[in-house]
Amino acid sequence: MQEVHDLALRRFSQIWDAVSDEREQCVEDRRFYSVVGAQWEGRLSEQFANKPRMEFNKVHMAVIHTINEQRNNRITVDFVSKDGSDDRTADICDSLLRADEERSNAQDVYDTCFEEKTGGGIGAWRLVTEYEDESDPDNDKQRVGFQSIPDADQSVFFDLSAKRTDKLDAKFAFVITEMQKTDFKDKYDECPTTWPITNNNSGRFDWATKHTVFIAEYYLKESANETLSYFTTAGGDTEKYYKEELSEDKLLELEAVGTSFSHTRKIKKPRVRKYIMSGNSIMEDTGYIAGEHIPIVMEFGKRWVVDGIERAMGRVRLAKDPQRVLNVQISSLVHQ
Repeated sequence: MQEVHDLALRRFSQIWDAVSDEREQCVEDRRFYSVVGAQWEGRLSEQFANKPRMEFNKVHMAVIHTINEQRNNRITVDFVSKDGSDDRTADICDSLLRADEERSNAQDVYDTCFEEKTGGGIGAWRLVTEYEDESDPDNDKQRVGFQSIPDADQSVFFDLSAKRTDKLDAKFAFVITEMQKTDFKDKYDECPTTWPITNNNSGRFDWATKHTVFIAEYYLKESANETLSYFTTAGGDTEKYYKEELSEDKLLELEAVGTSFSHTRKIKKPRVRKYIMSGNSIMEDTGYIAGEHIPIVMEFGKRWVVDGIERAMGRVRLAKDPQRVLNVQISSLVHQ
């Protein structure tokens, strides 16, 4: 586990060093339109020390207008059959998705993500598996769940080599969560006060600060060689099974219905392993999760890659300077 942790720390440090300045601009944009007083943060506040600092927040209204447009014209998923011959299955898939979204309050998840990407340029949410009834020991059925990832520009970090917008080419990813030190100690029975605290001016990420601790979900995509066995049914159709699916009972069942073995094939089967880590160690290995892809969905207002670094912005970035000029002009008139 120590080797896994050391590699994870190196990978995260490389990501943080590359994108921290860009991500800082994203959170500054979100603060600019949503936090009272944030439009005067920085050097501008020094020029107006002990003077009226008025805010006529037109940027906020622009962001709200975009959000309202999205909520009035929502985008959704519609399953369609590949060749138009199986519309019933497509309708069932639509119904299952709607049921999972309703159960997980997915609409709120989508709205939170949209507001963050509109304001700062980056939003994100995750897919999880949940038991249908966690209180029923006899019900092992699981459903898809949707969960928000707040402060996505400060929480979600993908492999720097992943250039696709949907991140399907990513080999690993981190989702960072901040905890109070007392909560961390109660949950993990570990005291972070013994960890070395990194100098904030060093450009490195501080996993432990004076009052808080950061933990990370570390998703690692692996590619395993799997044996796929092909069988021919009595009707001439082909069925495929992975090695772990072919128990002795399954083989007897196939033989009983007239299904005969055809051939095997080696394939690469992607799978994702999830770890929970801190700046000190791997605290939990949760094993392989459902699906072949990292279950983190990122959304962008406007995205591009410049100098090998992913950059993003929303509605606020280019409106900040005009907004500051307006605030300065009005504040100067008030001061006179």
